[in-house]
Amino acid sequence: MQVSIRPFKSSDASNLQRSILSSVGHVGQWLEWCTPRYTLGTARSWLNESQDLWEEGSAYRWAIVPAESIPKCANPIFGCVEISVKNPGVPVGTMGYWVVRDAPGQGVCTPAALQSLQWRFEHLSLGRVELLIQPDNDASIGVAKKLGATFQERLAGAIAFHGQRKAANL
Repeated sequence: MQVSIRPFKSSDASNLQRSILSSVGHVGQWLEWCTPRYTLGTARSWLNESQDLWEEGSAYRWAIVPAESIPKCANPIFGCVEISVKNPGVPVGTMGYWVVRDAPGQGVCTPAALQSLQWRFEHLSLGRVELLIQPDNDASIGVAKKLGATFQERLAGAIAFHGQRKAANL
C-alpha cells in the first residue's frame, strides 16, 4: 500500500480518535495513552500540542495517510510517525511510530518512517535518530530493522509505562 506523511491538522481530531480507538488492543499494549477512554477532546488537545511542538522545533508529528493515488477510505489516518528533538543543539533525535490495527504487514509503517527520516535530512541537522523499543515489541523492532537501525544496547528502565519503568532496546 502506498502511503505518505503530512503534518497533522486540527480537522484530523475525529479521524485520529477513530484510528486510536480501533487499535487499542494492538497499540495499547505498547503505548499507555492508547485506551478505550481516548476522547475527541484528548485528540484535539494532542493535535494542538503537536502544532505547538512543531512551531517550537522540538517535535515533528506526521499523520500516515493514503498516497494521493489511493481512493478515499473510511478513515484516512493509518497511524503516526514522530521525530523529537530533546536537546536543541545536540544532533540526536528520537523516533516513534504506531499504526492502526489493520496496518501491520501492509507496508504502511516503514515507508512512512523513511519519509520522516528523509524530511529530517532536508530540514534538521540531526546526525542520529534513536528508537527506544520494548524488547517484546516484535513489529516495531521489525520496522526498525527495515529502516536500517542497528541494536546498540538494552537500557533498563528507559520507558515509563503505567507507572513502571520498563527496559527498552536502543
